[in-house]
Amino acid sequence: NSQFTVASPAMPLAVQPVASQDGILRFTPTAAGLQAANVTLASNDPTHASTVVKVQGTAAPASGTSPQIKSGGVVNAASYQGALVRGGLAALFGSNFTTGGATAQPTVLPLPFSLLGVSITVGGVPAPLIYLNSGQINFQVPVEVPAGALTPVVVTVNGVSSPAVIAKMADYALGVFMYARTATVIDPIIVHGATNQLVTPSDPALPNETVVAYATGVGKLSYLPVTGAGSPSSPFSQAIDTPTAALGGQPAVVGFAGLTPALVGLIQLNIQLPAQIAAPGSGGSLPLTIQFPGVALVTVN
Repeated sequence: NSQFTVASPAMPLAVQPVASQDGILRFTPTAAGLQAANVTLASNDPTHASTVVKVQGTAAPASGTSPQIKSGGVVNAASYQGALVRGGLAALFGSNFTTGGATAQPTVLPLPFSLLGVSITVGGVPAPLIYLNSGQINFQVPVEVPAGALTPVVVTVNGVSSPAVIAKMADYALGVFMYARTATVIDPIIVHGATNQLVTPSDPALPNETVVAYATGVGKLSYLPVTGAGSPSSPFSQAIDTPTAALGGQPAVVGFAGLTPALVGLIQLNIQLPAQIAAPGSGGSLPLTIQFPGVALVTVN
């Protein structure tokens, strides 16, 4: 039955003696009603060469008012793409999350796990909510999400749950937050370390200066705060691996990469710029690149 497919892990897989392996079976029904399939687990164990597991799922008729998550609609809250990380900030896009144009946003910590009757689970774990409207929910990925490359995300509205959407998980999936400097120019949120004022063409960064870039997407940390709570200032929660950075191709020094104290899921990168900075391009900016081990470069201007 092609309506059932193995979403995770990749096959074939190796499981050590006395160990276990979780898996995700994706049910993608093509019509309403009960669907069934046989899943055959084959192994090289001569005493248990194969085992058949019977699975079934019931597809509910489509409803114009039930919550729906867009395919690929679960993303990093800063870059709006890529994988999720434990403890990071994420955004989810879809429909029918609220009615009548209602919105909600908590004003105190710890973050709530439900707003206006709306809740989210990631890998079966309740997620704290940051903002929601009828088509978007911003949330924190719980630090308790089980390990694995893929995890199901479900939205529930007043007891009615959406079909699960599978999201990718990673240790690092950095996204730098952006803002609209003008109606046509989108800039990264990078501030002068000494004044906490935005770096702009009229107030540019200088050679040897330390600037702070604000981001999310670091899940491999020295200390994991409580889900939904602000990060403590003692101990600092730092990335296990120090990223590299460069401005206009010249190496820069990352003095700190970790969670911003008192806030939820917000990463700050304290970067000392090189002593020699190339002349900026026609837009008055230079590319700043940041990279964690094993993942692609992140570039902002």
